Amino acid sequence: MSAPATSYLVCYDISQSARRLARTRRLLLASATPLQYSVFLGRFTHADRRDVLAKLARCIDPRVDDVRLYPVPERPSVLLLGRGHLPAGVFAPLRGLAPPATIP
Repeated sequence: MSAPATSYLVCYDISQSARRLARTRRLLLASATPLQYSVFLGRFTHADRRDVLAKLARCIDPRVDDVRLYPVPERPSVLLLGRGHLPAGVFAPLRGLAPPATIP
């Protein structure tokens, strides 16, 4: 039996360093799905989350950078305004997430 996984929104604000910004984005692209430029959706076990956080801690400068993980409910209700990141009808292929509703 595999360890239970939880979905997280991973959001970051990297200041004053294109290098730290690129490393942070590259690290997250390897383990999560980009939703917006600095917002990712990842599904992590406790061990995966600990590993990602340890890697992120080595990428950032905690004095000026900000990285946050927000747990996402298993069946979230997603509302979209404006131009979406993904083409119409396509949603991040992660288990347990319902397709987003678009506000007319």
